[in-house]
Amino acid sequence: ERVKKALYKFTITHKNKALAVQKVQVTVNDSIVNQFSGSVSLHAGKNTIRVACTYTDKSGQVKRAYKDYTVYFDKKEITFDTDLADKDTDTESITFSAAAFYGSDKIPLTVKVNGEKLSGGETFTAQLSEGENTITLSAEKDGSKAEKSFKIKYTPAEFSIDTDLYDRTVNDADFSFYARMKGQSGSAKLSVILNGKKLSGRDNYTCTLQSGDNRIRLYAKDGDKKIDRYFTVTYVPIADDTTRPEITYINVTNGQTVKGSGFTLRFNAQDYQGGRIYADKTEVWLNGLSVECIAQDRNSAYYLQLSGGANLLEIRVYDPEGRYADHAYTINSVSAQKGEQTGVITMSFDADTIGLGQLAAGSEVAIYEGDTGVDVIERFLQQNGFTGDFTGKGDQRYLSRIHKSGAFSGGAVNSELAELVKNDGIADSGTQYADSLGEFDYTYGSGWVYTVNGNMPAYGMGKVNFTDGDTVRLAFTVAYGRDITGSQDSYDKTW
Repeated sequence: ERVKKALYKFTITHKNKALAVQKVQVTVNDSIVNQFSGSVSLHAGKNTIRVACTYTDKSGQVKRAYKDYTVYFDKKEITFDTDLADKDTDTESITFSAAAFYGSDKIPLTVKVNGEKLSGGETFTAQLSEGENTITLSAEKDGSKAEKSFKIKYTPAEFSIDTDLYDRTVNDADFSFYARMKGQSGSAKLSVILNGKKLSGRDNYTCTLQSGDNRIRLYAKDGDKKIDRYFTVTYVPIADDTTRPEITYINVTNGQTVKGSGFTLRFNAQDYQGGRIYADKTEVWLNGLSVECIAQDRNSAYYLQLSGGANLLEIRVYDPEGRYADHAYTINSVSAQKGEQTGVITMSFDADTIGLGQLAAGSEVAIYEGDTGVDVIERFLQQNGFTGDFTGKGDQRYLSRIHKSGAFSGGAVNSELAELVKNDGIADSGTQYADSLGEFDYTYGSGWVYTVNGNMPAYGMGKVNFTDGDTVRLAFTVAYGRDITGSQDSYDKTW
């Protein structure tokens, strides 16, 4: 429609009352409207408005829908409404629509192709010359003039096949596509073959796919010229209750409340045959925005930057055959100012691997908005009379050494562990200190590692975000963490 005011008001009606609305997003000219409240601001001329909605049904399945609208804000200036655009084409003629307006009033339009006037109403057909062509739109009203030009390059088509086929996966056995020759003579022939059998049809083809891979061959011949193209279309049935991939563990419950903006999501998924599904077959969105996996160990891990209030977490997992299942969770975030306490964790640290046992018993440590794992670990060490050296910058920081007078004297790697370490190709470093303990002491595979709720994350201390109620263990390793219970690569022994 055409309007005369820049402030454009409209309402959104959700027609399917059985679906719960999770998120509504409005964009104007590709810019997101923050906190849409019934009106948007238009630019002069053409405006594109998109209304995108996310819903969940009673079973928790996620559904999405959107609609696009075009609204013109008319000022007293000449504008053109056309579907013309600069482009290259291999067809000798081009058909397009064009109209001119002065404000909201339609006015006479002049269309020229390479300087020659073209007749038509609102639809025009231009015959092109080989090479570059210029199509010009012009209009004038009350002393105002406007002109707009488009470049259309015409290159006659060589003998080729035009098709919408491409290698893809589909969930419906009924499949349609088009395939036709271009630039051919009258004697040219096209054969369309599905899984070794010729399909009947002309330009448009419909077939029934078999489960799994389907091979479609397009073979065209025009005299001595031949074209042979192959496509693979994989048919994967929609997952049912017996074949749908499942999330087997997740550290989120629907509707849970957390304090603060940072949360580390951890989950596992598997296919109906029990095989693990990794991050390359998983998609995660938070409030409509894609979230990348930060690490994979026993779980897949994602860092979530929460907004105050309700946050919509959506997870889609695919099995190796392409079946997928959607899962949705609401996480309520209570906003916290930077430095405000967001919870309490229980933390301990030990050097069991060198016989020193527990160096600080489990104790509560406060966590605050904006904390990284490094901040919390440093706070814990100070509470227990230790100091730590941290190496690296930003989220790459890690704990390289812990100091306390006399706390680390008398350490030694027992013979059984020493044999395992030796067999693993890790050499002794020959260094140890009574007043500190850190990387490269005892072996060249030593240093400080951590576990969270019994699991050793595959990302560093500078990247971890602890959550209220977590149990964290700081442990000294002499074998890159493989000697620490909680590591995926732990030796077959509990230390």
